[in-house]
Amino acid sequence: MSRAVHTRAVLALGLVAALGVTRTAAYWSDTRTMPDQTFTLGHLDLVVDGNDPDTTFTGLTTPALQPGGSTAGVMTVKNVGSIPLSYWSEWLDVDSGGMNSSLTAKVTGDSATGGSGTAITCPGTALPNSATSITTANTTFLGTNAARRTLAPGAAETVCVQVTMSATAPGSLQGATAPVTITFHAKQVGAP
Repeated sequence: MSRAVHTRAVLALGLVAALGVTRTAAYWSDTRTMPDQTFTLGHLDLVVDGNDPDTTFTGLTTPALQPGGSTAGVMTVKNVGSIPLSYWSEWLDVDSGGMNSSLTAKVTGDSATGGSGTAITCPGTALPNSATSITTANTTFLGTNAARRTLAPGAAETVCVQVTMSATAPGSLQGATAPVTITFHAKQVGAP
């Protein structure tokens, strides 16, 4: 083989080798931008009878509850927040003068009371974990911290509250009053 042919063969082999290892630095790419992203935080808001923060529940107000008589009223508990909530409630500021020991309570899911005059009642069945008396402060009215009731955003439930005076209430209670406050506590569902 002549020297010129040998040189051409080596150069051709070098060219093929050079083409085989040649790389390109051109990679394709693309980018997208999502403008104006907004993060909105939820809020928790429980209202009773449409009032927030304070409410006046006059449904149980009676001018003359007598032995054996009862009074009742309906209230609406609503979640006006944007996240599900759980709630429970309790009696507070209970009278220590003895009248409350002659009172019993019943809390139902009725949307209307029954009866009339001195025998107004909540005709339905008592709700689970609801009050049967109002003899001491900080006791269950409806639900407990460990057994809360839940409401989705915009959901509401009606609660009928009945208070009955014992037929054997002592005469010394004539004209007595029993100031009672019902306090509602709400938490985010799943909160301890």
